[in-house]
Amino acid sequence: MNKKYLIYSLKALLALALIMPLIVGLDHYIFPFIVPKAIFFRSVVAVAFFVYLTLLWNDKKTFLPKKNTLLIVAGLFLLATFLSAIFGVDWVNSWWGDFERMEGVHTLLYFYVYLVMLTAVFKEKKDYVFLLKIILSVGVIVMLLGIIQRFAIRENPFISLGGSNRVYSTLGNFIYYGQYGLAVFWLSWLLLFLSDKAKTYYKWIYGATSLLGVVGMFLAGSRGPFLAFFVSLIVFGLGSLFVTKNKKIKVAGLVVSLAMVALIATAIFSNSKIFASIPAIHGLSEIYTRTGTANTRIMAWEIAWKGFLDKPVFGYGWFNYHVVFDKYYNPKFLEHGWGETWFDHAHNQYFDVLATTGAVGLITYLAVFVVMFYWLWRLYKREKITAWIWLAANAFIVGHLINNFFVFEHLSSYLLLFVFIGFVVVLHNTNRDVEDKKMKKVLSIGLDLFIVVAFILNLYFLYYGNYISDKANRDTRDVLTQFQVNPPQVIKQMVSNSAVPNPHQRDVRASFVNMTNKVKPVRQGEDKVVLYRNFMADAIKILEDHVKDYPLDIRRKLLLTQMYKDVYLAGDKSVAGRMEKLFIDLSELSPDRQQVYYYWAEFKLLEDKYDEAVKITKKTTSDSDKIYNGYWFLAKIEGSRSEWQKAREYLDKALERGMEVADSNRWMINTIKDNSSSTIKK
Repeated sequence: MNKKYLIYSLKALLALALIMPLIVGLDHYIFPFIVPKAIFFRSVVAVAFFVYLTLLWNDKKTFLPKKNTLLIVAGLFLLATFLSAIFGVDWVNSWWGDFERMEGVHTLLYFYVYLVMLTAVFKEKKDYVFLLKIILSVGVIVMLLGIIQRFAIRENPFISLGGSNRVYSTLGNFIYYGQYGLAVFWLSWLLLFLSDKAKTYYKWIYGATSLLGVVGMFLAGSRGPFLAFFVSLIVFGLGSLFVTKNKKIKVAGLVVSLAMVALIATAIFSNSKIFASIPAIHGLSEIYTRTGTANTRIMAWEIAWKGFLDKPVFGYGWFNYHVVFDKYYNPKFLEHGWGETWFDHAHNQYFDVLATTGAVGLITYLAVFVVMFYWLWRLYKREKITAWIWLAANAFIVGHLINNFFVFEHLSSYLLLFVFIGFVVVLHNTNRDVEDKKMKKVLSIGLDLFIVVAFILNLYFLYYGNYISDKANRDTRDVLTQFQVNPPQVIKQMVSNSAVPNPHQRDVRASFVNMTNKVKPVRQGEDKVVLYRNFMADAIKILEDHVKDYPLDIRRKLLLTQMYKDVYLAGDKSVAGRMEKLFIDLSELSPDRQQVYYYWAEFKLLEDKYDEAVKITKKTTSDSDKIYNGYWFLAKIEGSRSEWQKAREYLDKALERGMEVADSNRWMINTIKDNSSSTIKK
């Protein structure tokens, strides 16, 4: 094929990959805001890589990336994640990730390859500006779809959400949406400073898009993007004092900076009702008071630090934070509800990287930003870029860094980051005074071998990593849909599908058993109990295979104990030994998790071992004076054996700790009160 057409094709594919944030698969995928994005991006990059390897094979001098410190440092971070996966606690999870996040080392590899290709074919600043315009345009569409989503009615939702104050557009998470709004704001200003000054309409276009980014941050209602926005404005404002002689601009920069400092301080330390009505800004005060979700985030950071101290060099392995979280779980998470007791990330990129990749990973990750800052400064000092381009680029990076104190990198943020890294690389390369020297002897043999190996690996990952993953996800969703119609018949299909090897076999099994757990239990003596026990035998087989291959999955092991309990109540007492062994294992893997002991105590009650149930439950009662669950469970235990006075004592302690009287527990509460009062009278 003509070389010119290959280059055009490669550029078109690299540009096409930028629409990844818009990709959604509501009717076809599990985790429809994540999986189709990853599959789309990786597939486009894989096809582009075939084209790139063809060009590289025929013209190594033109298409081999120049030796570049920033590319090397980014590659070292990728290498650190790979080594952490090898030396970590779960290689498979580190490499492939899961359906919910799709951010394994495998996906990071695609982002790095994408970066290399960007810098190899978009070599001029004007060419790369075109890419920035595309990614800004995508961001504008994401923001506009979020606005539509916000004003959609609940009866007729848009992108699965209607009428909510916090939106997520095509990104699936309001935090991601807010972060993208921040990127839209600074990309708008950066492109304005990169644009032709003679064309004044650019001011209106980029002014409008930057305002749209701010609207997006408000709609997201997340503290991270807003704090990052304020701090980046301070950086830009203070920086303007040193790069211009225009007094009006200096005054404006100083006013903006001081206003942002005052706003941050007031938002964090003030209890103003005005700020309390704005979710994004009110969230900042939670940092200082350690209330709300800010408290759970801080505890998650503390857990990450403990994980780092365990494995300081390479950590627990990329994407294995959940193992650290379970091991060092803080019982106070339950103060914020059951939904805050499961974390797969530290909700802080730096602590997350520290726990999962150790010091090596964090140093290389931060080194990427250090090199970008340094190169931008050098380009500015050498007058290769204007002061305003320098400030806007720095503000973009600062915003990204600050936001990452409250969230982790995800597919869309990685895209923004790697594209921006490429921008800095291209700026640096186009202004280099010394031509890069290539090692010709190595190229003659070593590069040819690399191209052949890379071609084969790319073909394998395109098929197994993308096509098979895509098929597994779609097939799983189809089976789950069919299951809702006829569970007894479809369970056999679940057993069959769960045995098919694929990169996300664990996710397939987990999805199946989560669905089977929704089937209403049948007790011994009831109709269809034999059918139910046969059904559960298949479901348990799937889950037992899962925990055998994935022994650190605490969540699924807890689910297995509940499935054992259901078949026990259906008349199969043979599971008792397996259940007891599983609880012992769980108490070792996550020694402070209340759920383990509540479920364990339930099992003891089934065996009429009341004293053991009480002893196990009491392990959770000293966790916090704000957690009532253990005392409420003890009240029910004592009530079930007619120890009404003890039951009343435990009930009172539960109520003192904030337990609310609701329809679900009203009867039991009244029964305990009535019987304890009768006992006193007697």
